Amino acid sequence: MGSSERLRDLTPAFRRYRECARHVWNSYFLDFAFDAQHDFINVNDALFFALVLAEFQIAPTAPNGYYEAINVMYDVPPKGLPALFPVELDDGRHWCETTLHEPDADLKFISFWDWDVWESFRDFELVQLRAVAIPERPELAGLDLLIAPKYLSFFADERLLLSERDPIPVRLGRRRPRP
Repeated sequence: MGSSERLRDLTPAFRRYRECARHVWNSYFLDFAFDAQHDFINVNDALFFALVLAEFQIAPTAPNGYYEAINVMYDVPPKGLPALFPVELDDGRHWCETTLHEPDADLKFISFWDWDVWESFRDFELVQLRAVAIPERPELAGLDLLIAPKYLSFFADERLLLSERDPIPVRLGRRRPRP
């Protein structure tokens, strides 16, 4: 991953963003009409842009779906780090549990994640990450993982940050199609 001198701690900014987005959804969007989820996507993107991306000069997601400059590190509890990974079955996607025992995985941030995003309070109880490489579980490389945020720290690789002269491309105003 590189030396620690090239990493900038983003964890406080991620905690502020998570708390802000949770509050905005739970206080202002939860009781909206059906389309609230779609409208919230734009608000959530704007919050993440303002509180994390613009603050630290981080480019928006790459075509691969994750933030290349955001490294996610973790502490391994005594019994291991619980993580969920997807398995596609005939009846759809299922999440299976695994345990990581080594702190050497290359994980990239995608988003905060909840099981029910349509009609309930949000806690952003999990973090969706892309497993770029996991030496102890190489079969998980390229998959998305779900991990509780209490185990995670977020860092920016300063070599990948935009310079202050570079404009940060804004991705606001997108709408996801209804299911």
